[in-house]
Amino acid sequence: MPSLKVVLSPDENTKGTVLQGQTSRWKLKLSNLGYSPASNIMLKTNAPWLNIIQSDEEITEDGPTSCCVGPSGTLMKIPLKNADRLDVLQPGETIEVPVSIRTSGGGRQDFYMLFRYENAASSSVVPRHRWARKLLSVPVYPSITMSASLMPSYSNKGEHILSVEVSSSLFVDCCKSSASICFLSLISISLHAPSSL
Repeated sequence: MPSLKVVLSPDENTKGTVLQGQTSRWKLKLSNLGYSPASNIMLKTNAPWLNIIQSDEEITEDGPTSCCVGPSGTLMKIPLKNADRLDVLQPGETIEVPVSIRTSGGGRQDFYMLFRYENAASSSVVPRHRWARKLLSVPVYPSITMSASLMPSYSNKGEHILSVEVSSSLFVDCCKSSASICFLSLISISLHAPSSL
């Protein structure tokens, strides 16, 4: 029987931190440690957070999830194009499948993966299959944090000073690209008097 080992690791270009809403590239490494070839490798995820990269094209946020089977976006067929034989992972063979992962929310994110694969050497009418599970826990940091404080004014009695601090966790290499954060509006609400910014 085949025996599948799964390793998911960040790409060389991916930084150590993952931010909310960020799409980052990872490598899905599949190794057949068994004595029979594996075929028809399917992947079921807990949410549509993973996209299999099939070309060097730029990934867009609203692009389709690739290799999906069905409308949910959580069941995918793993392409074995890099394998020695098309659609078969031979014993002792390892392939790397580039994937992109989109994180949302904050805190620790748990990504569950359930792999189903068949014995390619089986001659039975109903192919024998096995399962492999993988859990990836990723700490996700906020991409933008904002804090506000209100202090009484020392110079004008009855007035207050609103201080707003916004910090970005995004790393931007100023030599290679330019980025800016633009606030379209900042609204202050007061119960006692109208305020303007």
